[in-house]
Amino acid sequence: MSPAIDAIKESLKWGDITVVATDSDIADNNRTIKEKIADIKQRTTKSVIWMHFGEENSLQNIVNNNKDNIIPMIIDSRKNKVAIKNYKKGVSI
Repeated sequence: MSPAIDAIKESLKWGDITVVATDSDIADNNRTIKEKIADIKQRTTKSVIWMHFGEENSLQNIVNNNKDNIIPMIIDSRKNKVAIKNYKKGVSI
């Protein structure tokens, strides 16, 4: 995941929107990913939209480490459902 985020960071500028689409099974160090995502938000002033394909529990680690810098979206194709969760306020759409 780190090389992909590094490549994206190089082309970003203020106001850009970044979307990550993944199963959130990340082998990288959590601190490294957290720092890279924080860099993206600082550079663009926008939280990263994190589109997660799979079970919500595998997304939890990313959410726990990046609450202020991501907007998590859970896409469950088995249920034909997209959930946008605000983990800070405990609500979902």
